[in-house]
Amino acid sequence: MYYVEIQNNKITSKSYISIDIPLADNKKEISEEVYNSLVRMPADYTEDTEGNIISVVCPPEPDPPIVTDPIDEEKAAMAEAIIDMENRISQLEAMLNA
Repeated sequence: MYYVEIQNNKITSKSYISIDIPLADNKKEISEEVYNSLVRMPADYTEDTEGNIISVVCPPEPDPPIVTDPIDEEKAAMAEAIIDMENRISQLEAMLNA
């Protein structure tokens, strides 16, 4: 049984349970398809004439956080050295396989 919790006319959480249970007033059973389409919440929803949730609109994906921490120069130099070594190894492998 797939169901959602609704608060202030928005879907705020989704759940699954393997048995049928009575749901509280702020919870509604939904289809597996609707359940799988809920990727971010709170989400808006549309109901059919019988009150069943038939579609959802999730909020957009948030922007990734901007990292403002100072760069560790030693780690950056090590990362560049590793990339350089991997490039050299790839070149040597290409020469051997030619």
